[in-house]
Amino acid sequence: MTRARGARRAPLSALVALGALVALQGCAAGGPRPPANDDERRLFEEEAGISRSPDDVELRIAASRRCLMLVDWPGSERSDRLQYAERALLHADAVVRLDGDRVEGHFYRAVSLGRILELSRFPNPAQIGQLEAAGLRARELDPGFSAGGPLRLLAMLYHRAPAWPIGPEDAGEDEVIEGLFLEAIRLGPRCVENRVGYAEYLRDRSREEDARAQVRAAREHFDADPLLVASPHERPALAQRLEALERKLTPPG
Repeated sequence: MTRARGARRAPLSALVALGALVALQGCAAGGPRPPANDDERRLFEEEAGISRSPDDVELRIAASRRCLMLVDWPGSERSDRLQYAERALLHADAVVRLDGDRVEGHFYRAVSLGRILELSRFPNPAQIGQLEAAGLRARELDPGFSAGGPLRLLAMLYHRAPAWPIGPEDAGEDEVIEGLFLEAIRLGPRCVENRVGYAEYLRDRSREEDARAQVRAAREHFDADPLLVASPHERPALAQRLEALERKLTPPG
């Protein structure tokens, strides 16, 4: 198979950049340990419920989302974060199997795969295609889910992934990437991650004035972003991305 559009090859190490996307077969090695925070306690309760009712879709959705929240818990070890991503994928796969029309299963599957690619010491390139397929299905079901999450995820994937044939065919395609970011912002205008992801893309394309505008918008919405209100532990990582962008962007004039 040949690609009609020009492909830019990237090293396999570029797989680790997929972790912005923006997912085990049991507990961590060494046996159970006491929950360290409220989300771990809630996950313990959700997974206890799943052990009694493994086909409960709502519990599986809640557990997958909770695992993804714990991937980003401040101070977590890399190995723990990877195990939470793998558990998130396990639950998301169950949702897809039980009800393939639930957007949550496909979206959390895509996000989980992205985090696994980021956190694995030896990323599996085959998972890029699985990530894209899950993101496309989530977009088909509900593009506005999680403030334009499926669109944001695909835009970041095509921006950061290795070029085809290792990565997706649309990797590096500016028209596709920008269209996805703009639609995500239209559906989730107060979502800081939409703005930050787009600003990072614009800066990489040397469109610094446009990038600064998105950074300003991200700052304006930082305290009102519904996703950050629901998951305040994600605020430090997004704040660091914003600060890194501001340092890289040259002052206007």
